[in-house]
Amino acid sequence: MFLAVASAIIPKELNNLDELWNYNFARNIADGLLPYKDFNIVQMPLLPIICGTILKLTFNELIVMRILAVFLITAILYVTYKIMEKLKINQYICNILIIGIYLLMYEHFCIDYNFAILLIILITIYCEIKKITNGKEILEVNKNDFFLGILVGTSILFKQTTELFVSIIFIFYKLLLASNKKEYIKAFKIIVTRLLGVLIPVILFAIYLSVNNIWYDFLDYAVYSIKTFSNKISYLNLIKGNYGIVIALLSILVPFVIIVMYIISVCKKIQTEEQKNIFTLFAYSVASFIVVYPISDSIHFLIGAFPTLIAITYLVWIIIKHIIHNAKFIYGIKCFAKSIAYMSTFIIIIYSFIVLIQYISTCGQYTKLNHFKYIPASSENIQKIGNFILEQNQKGKEVYILDATASIYMIPLDKYNKDYDMFLKGNIGAKGEQGQIEKLENAKNTIVLIMNENYRRNWQNPEQVREYIINNWTKVGQIENFDVYEKH
Repeated sequence: MFLAVASAIIPKELNNLDELWNYNFARNIADGLLPYKDFNIVQMPLLPIICGTILKLTFNELIVMRILAVFLITAILYVTYKIMEKLKINQYICNILIIGIYLLMYEHFCIDYNFAILLIILITIYCEIKKITNGKEILEVNKNDFFLGILVGTSILFKQTTELFVSIIFIFYKLLLASNKKEYIKAFKIIVTRLLGVLIPVILFAIYLSVNNIWYDFLDYAVYSIKTFSNKISYLNLIKGNYGIVIALLSILVPFVIIVMYIISVCKKIQTEEQKNIFTLFAYSVASFIVVYPISDSIHFLIGAFPTLIAITYLVWIIIKHIIHNAKFIYGIKCFAKSIAYMSTFIIIIYSFIVLIQYISTCGQYTKLNHFKYIPASSENIQKIGNFILEQNQKGKEVYILDATASIYMIPLDKYNKDYDMFLKGNIGAKGEQGQIEKLENAKNTIVLIMNENYRRNWQNPEQVREYIINNWTKVGQIENFDVYEKH
């Protein structure tokens, strides 16, 4: 797993903006900056704090973040395997699912808070399933509920919006099983125990905000600015096949399976271990699937659907065991799964080994740009724009790049410009685009770069600010794919 994931992440070209933004957050933490106050971040800051601390203790390079990503994704795949092992699914069918997930998400692997949250959800599922397979009552409270509460509460510190819903489902979902006074009392004890656990990370974060005096900035960026985020991607894009036929089929299958699990485990009285497992998978499938809204693209869908993919595999295995009674047929399925698992694993290992050997043998030729060492990148464009910025700085002028790609050019210069280096709708404070226009109106000795009309802009680009620059500032030139503007 580690080898395969490493080959997918380490040799990547420098073109993933999510990766760069997350690295920039961590770099700012390593440099002693405070989230919200010193740099614009709309999600919770735990991932940047963890990664920034590691950068501080090791090397402040993007390659370190990629190595951390390899550990994170490997952990996700490993815990997925352990869940299926607890569900008593045939090991070769487990292998096939792991390989399928790997191939589906290959291009999307990176260090990201959504993957960190997914890992927490999977660990929680594993602990819940383990309790069931150990013969414990599903409405029986124990110390694990408290510690799981701390773990799930920690997920809120990665992302405050969807993870609030995850925590609510985690705390209350067993209430669905209660049907009499005794069971309601048991469910209530579980709710209280889990709630206390969830509150501990939240209280610690509140103390962190108070000690650093950043409550106002936190509310500005992480709470009030959410209303300025107007962009969304419809779920219909998934169904229509805009992200491929496999994603289109899964986008229909996943909601259907969630409904089936609800019918099996909630509408009917739970009696068997399999029903208990399905009920647990149902709860966390719903919790995880919330991440798909409002941006229903392929990566958000695959992360959100992850627990449901495990559930689909489990349901298929149950059908094979209980509905198909022909022993020879079942044996044939196991042999076929074994052959596919061995062959696919062998191919992936050989391919991964070749990719990593090629990377290691050529990494000395890659860019020598500050913070981007050992990363395949086209450095000529970055250096040219970087030199332009430094030349203008020497003349006493500030240079801002009002574009989603700004961090590519600012990171090698060891510069950070709050709001401008992640210039996206919903990421620029509660005042939104109007607030940025007001800031630019008061700017002096300032040059801004905006993307030339002939190049595609990010779909979340603040177009009102762009129009303000075009209509009120003077275009004085062009460098690479950017137009250069100064005030009249």
